[in-house]
Amino acid sequence: MTQQVERRRENRLRFSWPIWYGFEENGEFTQGQIFDLSRHGVSLTVPNNNIPQVGEHIIARFSYPLSQRPDFTMGNYFQWAQVIRIDTNSGTPKAVLKLNQPLDTQIHQESDMPLSQTA
Repeated sequence: MTQQVERRRENRLRFSWPIWYGFEENGEFTQGQIFDLSRHGVSLTVPNNNIPQVGEHIIARFSYPLSQRPDFTMGNYFQWAQVIRIDTNSGTPKAVLKLNQPLDTQIHQESDMPLSQTA
């Protein structure tokens, strides 16, 4: 059995949290589910009836935990993002977005959240 080489350069925060995305600033938003988050990107599941296209620019809106302290401080993202990958082969469609604005660095530097280490 061969071991897969991890190519990611950043720590990841793996959690399940809602995300909303849309195609126009004042248009309707569709709800997806985050399953992987880094400072520069997010992976999410999307509904079959509203799959974005690779290269498309969409508006993403979500919150993310900055710490696991009792106050459960949250950061917010409401900016454009670019769709860089779509996977429809595994049942539930998945999208990977490159964020136009990086997330608050506290998620990686001061957070008590357990992050998966990457090489």
